[in-house]
Amino acid sequence: MPEQEGLETIKELKHDFPAVKIIVISGGGAGLKPEPYLKIAGQFGANKTLTKPFKRDDILRAVKELLS
Repeated sequence: MPEQEGLETIKELKHDFPAVKIIVISGGGAGLKPEPYLKIAGQFGANKTLTKPFKRDDILRAVKELLS
């Protein structure tokens, strides 16, 4: 993200809008695997995490679960 890191965005969203539901998607980066980042995202308040690549059904299931 050009202006702000994803984890910082999660933290701000959860602070300003505690009820907001957040799905974080990562494929890693700079030689890093996505799992550590996604674990931290969950600690910062992400409700669901997905690893790239993911299937269409995965994102649809996550959205449906968070909306119910």
